[in-house]
Amino acid sequence: MTIYQQSVVEENYTFMEGDWDYQIISESGLRQERETWSNVDTCDNLFNFSERSLTIDREIVKEIHQFIPSIYQEVRHQNLKFSYKMLLHNEKLAIDTKYDDRSYGFTRVVISDGANNAYMDDITLVNDHKFDLKEEIQKTVTANLNAAKLKSTSHFEHVHFDHKSLIFSNQAIGYFIHEILGHMLESDFYTGFKVISDDIKISKKLTVTDGVKGLEGIIGLNTYDDMGEEIEEVVLVCDGKIKNILADKKEDSFDHKLYGVSRRSDYHFTVMPRMRGTVIQPFDPLCQEEIIAKYREAIFIEKVYVGNVDPATGNYQLFGNGLVVCNGELSSERILNLKISGNILEDLDRFEYIGNDVNVTGSFCGKLDQMVRVASGGPTASLVNMNMEGDVYRV
Repeated sequence: MTIYQQSVVEENYTFMEGDWDYQIISESGLRQERETWSNVDTCDNLFNFSERSLTIDREIVKEIHQFIPSIYQEVRHQNLKFSYKMLLHNEKLAIDTKYDDRSYGFTRVVISDGANNAYMDDITLVNDHKFDLKEEIQKTVTANLNAAKLKSTSHFEHVHFDHKSLIFSNQAIGYFIHEILGHMLESDFYTGFKVISDDIKISKKLTVTDGVKGLEGIIGLNTYDDMGEEIEEVVLVCDGKIKNILADKKEDSFDHKLYGVSRRSDYHFTVMPRMRGTVIQPFDPLCQEEIIAKYREAIFIEKVYVGNVDPATGNYQLFGNGLVVCNGELSSERILNLKISGNILEDLDRFEYIGNDVNVTGSFCGKLDQMVRVASGGPTASLVNMNMEGDVYRV
């Protein structure tokens, strides 16, 4: 029998409708599990007094409290809505005789208009953050304000782009690989995908790994997964082939090893195989600017927000925004409501460049009513002969 004990202390600072709200949420519980039986109950708090792995200096918090209301007024003057959230998540686990500490944090900026279009970004918070948080918040607000104003004041033309070169930012490429490939390689979903997976074509430039090392404060994982298995990196794709899947049972893993991919939202839920930090590895010695410079005409994908894939056919869609590339430079023509359509069996072989400017970002991922923290990323990358459509705003 496995005994899973969990204590969570979560601090939430939110600013909405001109007012601050501060909450501390603390919960402790345990789950006893056998193969065909489980029991959920409360347990003693595993934290010692006010111990936290992740904290934010109170002076920084005070500075943000003074700074955010001025941002709110700036946004309100443009007839837009603004909200802000800072979340610090600290967790302690005891899985049978194994103990673990986990933490993650982020600050979120949301701007929305009267038509309920939302422009949202998260900034990861870690204890050793080496950036000016106020400056990062201001940059995010400015970018989202520009997008909101563009949509409300400019005319657009809906355009279909067929057989075009597509350049993904390092944020967007992470979402691309997470959404269209990562989920298909989770062993419970792979059951449906493996029927067609023999027909997949994959560029030999593409290497995809899934792990935690260096990303602990982004994902909120550390040493063990939620079954007490030690977390290790697994190579999912390499040399033009699927090398392994994210398996929670040894018999499902290609090499009959477990890599610590069993995860649950909290002690109320049973585990399932989930991604951790899914990353495309660098290949070509090129940065974003150098890859863009290689294209006379292309579409640059700045952000991807949501996507889906059909495991029975490999057909997928991704939704986001971007810009038109003209003569090796980003133009002023922005594309909103961008939809990319393709098929995973063909499109993983369309990579032309995979750069070296790797960046990884955190987000939440939902699956079968369970939400967990994940990370995804890679370098700037380009694919050829892709199809998409979107609203082009010409300033």
